[in-house]
Amino acid sequence: MRQFLIPTLALGLSLAGCSSDDNKSSTNRTPSDHVSTGGDHDTATDNDGTGDQDNNAPEGWNCSPAYYNDGSDCDCGCGVLDPDCATGCAEPGCEATDCEYCYNANGEDIGCPAPEGWTCGDATWNDYACDCGCGIEDPSCYGTSCTTPGCRENACDICHDSANTLSCAPDAWTCTEENWTDGVCDCGCGVADADCADGNCTTAGCQADVCDLCHNGENLVVCKAGWACAADTWGGLFCDCGCGIADKSCEGGCVEASCLANGCHVCHDGAGDEMSCAPAGWTCSESFYGDGGCDCGCGIADVDCTTGGCTTPGCTEANCGYCWGGSNNGDCPQG
Repeated sequence: MRQFLIPTLALGLSLAGCSSDDNKSSTNRTPSDHVSTGGDHDTATDNDGTGDQDNNAPEGWNCSPAYYNDGSDCDCGCGVLDPDCATGCAEPGCEATDCEYCYNANGEDIGCPAPEGWTCGDATWNDYACDCGCGIEDPSCYGTSCTTPGCRENACDICHDSANTLSCAPDAWTCTEENWTDGVCDCGCGVADADCADGNCTTAGCQADVCDLCHNGENLVVCKAGWACAADTWGGLFCDCGCGIADKSCEGGCVEASCLANGCHVCHDGAGDEMSCAPAGWTCSESFYGDGGCDCGCGIADVDCTTGGCTTPGCTEANCGYCWGGSNNGDCPQG
């Protein structure tokens, strides 16, 4: 089954035709060269744009200067109260409900114990999963959860009763627990999925445009009439082309079997099977065509080369992001 992105995770993706051996260069470019800083408190910040670690902490601050008033995390036990804290505390080794990081007198992270009133295990306190039913609000829930044992809210990732972990899905939910609030709009599951926008449906086997997956008991059904490819290819992460009607995930693309067009991530033949989206005459790895980087020297123009770009193997131009053929192996020679 096609895998969808889950918000709390970062997954490595391979589009149709991609191979783990397709290295753009020695740096192995990935589809999205983004660096996530969420939840990472080990890197100093540079808020003033000078290129240096900021040092605006007041006298008496015994933690990394970059952590003081960084606009993100409540650091406790640093000798001085962090302005990022609503309440917080300053004494090394102290505890407060809104502390996200706790330090000793040497500025070492010692972890923040769960405060009084937290009825779940210490390991579940502020662990980036929203735990519900634990007596007091988990900071990871950002004020959108519930605290009574056995309670359920859409924002909950893990629900607890007085002694056990239980499903956060409503009692009438007929699909798997994993389908509930997983970032994918599941339809036909008895009750509306919190991931769905208005217009979803709940009866087994139902269809609606907003749905990503449509369930009929243990089976999937096509969510859109006229869709000629597999049921789990509709919507979601990829733009599927050649499936009879436009995929809601596409910006551009095409619908006829075996068609090729800008914007296609996965192309399908008349049987609905996956095929390469690279056009005839493309001499580079098919996964490089339309992947977001301008590849030159590949026999025909890459759709990613919106201005300039060259096609003869071994060529190079200023607008090329990657150069192939001749003595080129991804990196473009500097003129």
